[in-house]
Amino acid sequence: MSWFSRLVGVFRSDRLNRDLDEEMRFHLDARTEEYTNGGLSIEEARARARRQFGSPALLRDTSRDIKLLPRLESILRDVSFATRLWQRNKLITAAALVSLSLAIGACTAAFCLIDALRAAPTPPRMTPITVSPATRPAIDNDSREATADRPQEAILRNRSEMSR
Repeated sequence: MSWFSRLVGVFRSDRLNRDLDEEMRFHLDARTEEYTNGGLSIEEARARARRQFGSPALLRDTSRDIKLLPRLESILRDVSFATRLWQRNKLITAAALVSLSLAIGACTAAFCLIDALRAAPTPPRMTPITVSPATRPAIDNDSREATADRPQEAILRNRSEMSR
């Protein structure tokens, strides 16, 4: 069966039950006829066909599980049951919905707060440095020795020279 027909079958379970009952009745009748052609009486043939066929309820449940999406059908039954209960106890339903919405909102707010505090600060924005042969400052040996200990100082000095 295709997935679409399984999905449609979940919402039309009464039709599926009728089809399964009709199909099982057909197989029982065919076997009964086979046994009556073999020389048994109608009652004996029908009893033997039922024994050989097995439990109709078990076969129906097995066929339904194959032909449907059992999890989706179970979820639909649970939702239907919950809806009936909610309609009976409206005050309890309102209290449950309010408490759930408050709990979900509190968890969301706590997560947002923790996420904001945990987030690493963004690095400072650096301006791009363009170096071309015309603007490149001349580096002599004295300035190299002076800046070898403090590289950040040299970068700042070079920036200030280039922006002039």
